Amino acid sequence: MKKPNKNTTQKKYIFGDFDKDGVKNIDDTYPFDPQRSKHPSIYNHPEYYYECRLGGTEIELSAIIKKIQKANNKQARHLRKFIKENPGAKGRVKTVASTIDKMYRKSYHTAVRDVVAVRISTKNRKQVRKKARYIKKKYKVDPTRIKDYYKKPKMGTHHALHVGLITGKIKTDTGFITKHMELQIQSRKMEELDYKVHPKYKMGLSLDEFKPEATQLFMLGF
Repeated sequence: MKKPNKNTTQKKYIFGDFDKDGVKNIDDTYPFDPQRSKHPSIYNHPEYYYECRLGGTEIELSAIIKKIQKANNKQARHLRKFIKENPGAKGRVKTVASTIDKMYRKSYHTAVRDVVAVRISTKNRKQVRKKARYIKKKYKVDPTRIKDYYKKPKMGTHHALHVGLITGKIKTDTGFITKHMELQIQSRKMEELDYKVHPKYKMGLSLDEFKPEATQLFMLGF
């Protein structure tokens, strides 16, 4: 029986010189399979890869992937600093594969701005508002990147406050654009519901079965 593909979860995206040949690579135990692997196919996006070894055991990193990885790692320091200043906060840095995927889906061929994201969970909705006021006073916030999904729930199930924290600027051919760290603040009860909803949301399935629970939580002050 085949072993599970290591690229089926974000936690398994690993970059390194595993066979000690002096070349960093994406470790992939099987040849590319679009149904299982989440990184772009060498055949669809050859500009990102300059060598693929037969058998699918390694895909060598091209210069552009190394550049994306370096940029993402640079943004990670903002996440580490925020979590240190806000104990209990949780965050993530987009994988290189996820960053490339978003570049194509959203046509962000210049840059993906929100490669780092952080979440703060509170006891109830009242504390969500209180925490948001604190964040806006302490950090530099982009007013155009504030989304109140308590007033207008996303897909009828997602209740949270999203705040774009400015982490720097990127120079482009047409000028500068801001880099963001997306902060999501919500109650723990709403967070637990999100974990149940997320798999179906990502697959584009109906979320109607979760709407009554989301409404009930909101009515209870979560």
